[in-house]
Amino acid sequence: MSKDSKEAKDPLVLSGRVFVTKSLTEILPSRALPSGKKVLQVGDLKLWSHFSQDAATAGAGIFRAAVYNGKKWCTFRLNRVAGEHSRYSSYDDRKRMLGPCIEDLAKLKGLTVCWIENSYGIYRFEPAEVAALTHKEPAVATLGKDQRGKGRGKRTGSGDRQLSLFGDDV
Repeated sequence: MSKDSKEAKDPLVLSGRVFVTKSLTEILPSRALPSGKKVLQVGDLKLWSHFSQDAATAGAGIFRAAVYNGKKWCTFRLNRVAGEHSRYSSYDDRKRMLGPCIEDLAKLKGLTVCWIENSYGIYRFEPAEVAALTHKEPAVATLGKDQRGKGRGKRTGSGDRQLSLFGDDV
């Protein structure tokens, strides 16, 4: 593993600064990516559009994003945070969705992104209070000597879920 690949995997804190590149600079020239790396900050995001290759959906596509790690741009999971604003169905829709997509990204200022599945992303995007209120752990069952081996691979309890450890359907 090279030194650069290890650095790309360090968690990053988003700066809240969002820039656009390529054809998006025509729509929002004030957000154009500055030239020179000295102007960039760790956690800056850049956004560009990726058009569909299908002739039937000409003008349709998705926005793509990358996060700056201090040395280079690394892929960023935009669909996890900008969902409906990360896709567009026409050139006009692309113009309409660009502003809300940038707003969604700017609101992430101060959040930490982690390297998972070959890109940076925010993987728990719900407030912690909500998860704490809605999540219930299943009760842990202990098996006596005579019960070991019965129901192997399945764990049940009084919680809201059943867990199948070995892929068996419950």
